[in-house]
Amino acid sequence: MKKKYHREVSPIEKIYLSKEYRRQHFTNQGVLEGTGSFNLVEWQKAVNAATSVNSGSRVILNKRGRKSYWTEGGISPKVRLITDCEWDGQNSKGIRYLPDHLCPINGPVCEIILLDCRDKQRVVINTLHAVMDGIGTVTWGMDIFRALRGEPLVGSTQTVTDIDISKRFKVIAKPKLHKKCISPFTPICPQRQGGIWIRKQVPWISSRIIPKICKTLVAETCRLKDGGVRIMIPVNLRRRKKNLFSTGNLTGNVFLDLSKGDSERDIYTKFIRQLRNYADCYFPFGLKMMKYIPIRVIQNSIYKKDEKCLQTGRYPFTGVVTHLGRLTKGQMDTGSFKGDSWFSVNSMSGPGLPSIFIAVSEFVSENDRHSNLVFGAPRTLANYEDIELISRRFVRAITKSCT
Repeated sequence: MKKKYHREVSPIEKIYLSKEYRRQHFTNQGVLEGTGSFNLVEWQKAVNAATSVNSGSRVILNKRGRKSYWTEGGISPKVRLITDCEWDGQNSKGIRYLPDHLCPINGPVCEIILLDCRDKQRVVINTLHAVMDGIGTVTWGMDIFRALRGEPLVGSTQTVTDIDISKRFKVIAKPKLHKKCISPFTPICPQRQGGIWIRKQVPWISSRIIPKICKTLVAETCRLKDGGVRIMIPVNLRRRKKNLFSTGNLTGNVFLDLSKGDSERDIYTKFIRQLRNYADCYFPFGLKMMKYIPIRVIQNSIYKKDEKCLQTGRYPFTGVVTHLGRLTKGQMDTGSFKGDSWFSVNSMSGPGLPSIFIAVSEFVSENDRHSNLVFGAPRTLANYEDIELISRRFVRAITKSCT
């Protein structure tokens, strides 16, 4: 008899579960754009096939004592088709697919949403962040596209967690996380919740795009105020274990303390030094204890921390800069759907959002190479006009440094 998939909920997954706001769960969305048409029956068959070989896409939340587990079961992922959709994919205004249909208790924890828009067709790979990280979301999604093309599926039944990987390495220099940092925005409405985002497309840039963004973020943050700048860079922990394919949350974080005088090379050197010291494998004792704390208690604690940050204008870190990787045209084609761009966002819901969130997604085809940059911020700190202004300055600075 086949053994059911079963893994312990990691501390960071417990935090993601607490980021629920007005019945909107904290979710990942990989959005693939292109042209063509959708056959709902074919897509559902492909989702079923990909789900059958990726156990982490069909789990539900169970508890044993004070610990929580993801266990195979519940409702399997479905495909939703939304027609006559006017959303242009340029910002978070008017997204018809949210609130999502996901549920950690009964399932499904993932879904595919097909948007038949007036300008383009869009495929949204929507997953609970408590079940998958950004790389995990893409991993599951790419198996769906393989199924649509009739190719062999990769699949994963891995139950390894971020803690399992991190404890294999000794962190040489543990970062100090108590420093209070400034934000590029000033609080505008403490009563608001959730976040907003906009998207900008730039020409394809080399792998040094992260240092370029970090340097610009330092300049923007220090433009009108003085204070410490710390940037959190999520790192894929799968690289720490050979041939590891997993849809789970296997992300560690590197924190860079930066100043206005740091060059791109300085930032890159600091980042590499952190990786060599296994800083991405550092999980504070307090974070590890999260698995024993009720979700509601975690949520209330984050709300209180948010209030304090807004009152003082100081934050644990300035913002998040993340790179979700690169997809090629061949990976995004199904025959009836031809992909020509993609980007990654999250639902920007619940408490504990960073003061600025910048996500990079790269696309490569025979005659086109470009990157999509998503800029997000909490509603307490920024409106669309604020994000639009700062994103334009980012685009100018980044593209200027590449010419």
